[in-house]
Amino acid sequence: MIIAILVFVPASAQVSVATGLTITPSTFTVTPTTLPAGDVIAIVGSYFSPNVLVSITLGSTNGPHHPTTLGSVTSNSTGGFSISLATPASDKPGEYTLRAHDSTGKQHASNIFLTTTIAPIIASIKQKTPYQQKSPNPLTINGSGFLYNAAVKISLNGTPLGSIISNSTGGFSGSVSYTGLLLRGTYSITASDGVNSAQKNLAIGRYISASSYSVISGQKITIIGSGQQYSVLITLMWITPAGQKPVYVQESADMFNTSIIAPTVTSTGPHKLEALIGTVSENNITITIAP
Repeated sequence: MIIAILVFVPASAQVSVATGLTITPSTFTVTPTTLPAGDVIAIVGSYFSPNVLVSITLGSTNGPHHPTTLGSVTSNSTGGFSISLATPASDKPGEYTLRAHDSTGKQHASNIFLTTTIAPIIASIKQKTPYQQKSPNPLTINGSGFLYNAAVKISLNGTPLGSIISNSTGGFSGSVSYTGLLLRGTYSITASDGVNSAQKNLAIGRYISASSYSVISGQKITIIGSGQQYSVLITLMWITPAGQKPVYVQESADMFNTSIIAPTVTSTGPHKLEALIGTVSENNITITIAP
């Protein structure tokens, strides 16, 4: 009596048996792995069953799969195939599972990322106020063209500041704060969801601002300035019909906050308050003074 023993080996495992037969798992490569929805992917498969129909499906990785059949191809005599297929243009940006399976049960899956067809951008960057540059200082950032409902990470010159969650259309708006002191110059703000990224420059310049722009003679005014330079002489100078009158001098620590007194005038009118860096006029504001 002859007894036959049948051994079933899953297609996903590679096993060597006593006869020397090697079962190689089915596989494929896909190019590109990140692409805008609607673009074409190239799939090259191998180790599927020979001369059978191989179906290609695409479904969401993180949500309900609901795979969409992209197309099919007949494998060759060695179980290989090659095909180019368009991804659905209506699919939302995100991670998707691409699966190839043949009529004998062999299959392989790999993940791809679909991005939005809108180029990711940082539309605007706003400081709470231009002269508040010591920490914490919120930056309000708006962007679009990112993955839907994703954490968009914001960094300043490569230093992470935090994340803002994008909405259902890939746009975002929110605030992050930086710490420390930003000196005058240009800084790189980067937004990235892990697939898409965008960059925009943030310029830190010199600013002066007054607590009031309409005062009377002798009234106290708070003046705030920033974006200067370390160890540079700063002079605030009233420019009035009576001539120039320096009212405040400080060795800069890149920011200053001081109170000055509006000069005595004989008639109501605009007067310029000028900030001098050394002897060079860098900024000025106009304040109306009444007798």
